[in-house]
Amino acid sequence: MLWSKSNIQLNYVIRRLDEIKRSIVTQAAIYAQPAIKAEIEQAFAGEISPAEKKWAPLKPQKSGGKLKNYSKDRKILRGLVDYFTTILSGVGKISVRNSKPYTTFHQSGTKHMEDRRFLPAPGEVVHGWEDRVSAPIKSKVNRMLGGSL
Repeated sequence: MLWSKSNIQLNYVIRRLDEIKRSIVTQAAIYAQPAIKAEIEQAFAGEISPAEKKWAPLKPQKSGGKLKNYSKDRKILRGLVDYFTTILSGVGKISVRNSKPYTTFHQSGTKHMEDRRFLPAPGEVVHGWEDRVSAPIKSKVNRMLGGSL
């Protein structure tokens, strides 16, 4: 009988810890969203990848043999930054989306175009970027745990 009651209590504690974990992970993702958006904006403002690789210049567009709408002084892809959204897409997951369909080609590159990354590549660890995004997460989790971190 004693084991049964202990088992029920243990299961309750485990379920409760899982709920707390989901809550912390969700709050962490909410607090990461503005930091991710700021990192994307910084990439566009500085025309530089999270790994600090300078973006390749755009190739001039030709119209009837003449260069069209091209100035070396203009910001590369400056219009794309306004179309980004960050969305919570599950427990602790954030999706970054852009409503312009060609954004993915600039992020990943193609066989005819160098990439112009504004997010780290899959599996890439960029310490400065990671530190700036994780700072608000650590702060929020620390507050949730009563300052024990």
